[in-house]
Amino acid sequence: MRRIRSRLGSRRKSLDSPVASAAPELKVAIPPKWSASEREALAQLRAAIKPELQQALPFPEVVGERRLLRFLRGHAYQVDKCADKMRRMLQWRKSAGIDSIRADIMQSRVTGPQMLPKYEEMRRIYPIHLPSRRCVDIRGTMVTIERFAFRVEEALNVLSPEDILRFHFYVMELKVLILERHCDDLDREREERMLAGDISAFPRSGEGWGALSRLIVIRDFKGFQLGAVANTKCRNLIMDIIRTTSDYYPELMEKCFMINVPALFSTAWRIAKTACEKATVEKISINGKNYLADMLKRIDAEQLPHFLGGENTAVSYESLGEDPDVCLPIDGEQTRRLCEQIVATGGGTQFESDVWSPAATEAPAQDVKAEDSGNPVNVGSTEHILRQKQTREVVTFMSFIKWLLVTLQSQVMFVFALGFGSLKLVNNFLIGPFRDMVAATVLVVFAWSLPTAVSKARQPDPQ
Repeated sequence: MRRIRSRLGSRRKSLDSPVASAAPELKVAIPPKWSASEREALAQLRAAIKPELQQALPFPEVVGERRLLRFLRGHAYQVDKCADKMRRMLQWRKSAGIDSIRADIMQSRVTGPQMLPKYEEMRRIYPIHLPSRRCVDIRGTMVTIERFAFRVEEALNVLSPEDILRFHFYVMELKVLILERHCDDLDREREERMLAGDISAFPRSGEGWGALSRLIVIRDFKGFQLGAVANTKCRNLIMDIIRTTSDYYPELMEKCFMINVPALFSTAWRIAKTACEKATVEKISINGKNYLADMLKRIDAEQLPHFLGGENTAVSYESLGEDPDVCLPIDGEQTRRLCEQIVATGGGTQFESDVWSPAATEAPAQDVKAEDSGNPVNVGSTEHILRQKQTREVVTFMSFIKWLLVTLQSQVMFVFALGFGSLKLVNNFLIGPFRDMVAATVLVVFAWSLPTAVSKARQPDPQ
């Protein structure tokens, strides 16, 4: 009996011991963040622009994987084309002072438009709500809202084109930084779920799991005057904003709702979208005053701002930005010190060697060319941006907007307006057979003038 008891006691001790009771530790293998094809394209792009990356300031949202992937996805993974676009973007950031804008945002902890330069003047002509977690669509995508309701004379009398461009670049850099932090948070949350053994967090075979979030953009044209298109200075400014956004900030927009647009915009889009690619058409939704039903398919009423017909009262053009510790990325020590020096030197490019120094020899100076005035202008500078000629590309969302703006101020717009106005006058002031005769004459003249106007509108701008 003693032997049996001693054996039972020893067995009970072995079962109660920590070594025996501990479950074997499982090691979870985290799959690669990007797919094999994406990793290969990233490696090729990095190799193609290695000297430029070594010379660039080490801002993660500028030279990191996500920015490179946005260029690759935006240009169908054509590495050579992406390399050329990236080189231009990096040089433009240096020439136009965009890196200084980025440093100022991070140093000042800016999260809302209220802290931006010239805000008081800009808020009257271009109110904006920056993306935040307080307004998201049904998929959790952040929403940004912009209103184009300015009068040309008011805008250009209060602000110079350079001021408006600089405000726009601050807004774009803020959007990129907010998206970068959002992607960081999504990646961290998903990795934690995978480490915890959540099967649903793992990607399907061959796919990546890294976040590359984009934005839902609402552009409200209520109060927009077509005179903005007829004014050459204003039209050129709009074109420059479109071009720089398209060239240097690709793949930021997932869906665009253009609301309260003039009837002519809607008509032009119905015609133009037949020539656009399906992916481009699916990104754009153009509506007049009856936009709510279409928008509620993508954004719940609880999330849609009250001033757009929703129930969300926490969002307005005057609402403050989110806590910077929540919505701005966390810079490393080197990047933080680098931003401090940029702000302290007023955007200078001379840095202490212990903070940052380029890994390669100094890049060759950017070409300088003479513009119409005969004065040398740095390629990529704000002045050059305002005076640079536009190039024609394949039909995309941005190229459609360019075409629309040019068409509205062309002979086509004049012919449409003249014909429509003449018919309204005939209908209001003439009666009987005489009215019908004049109306028929107007239609004949309109039909005769339209082909000529269209051909003139298609002629390339003089170089």
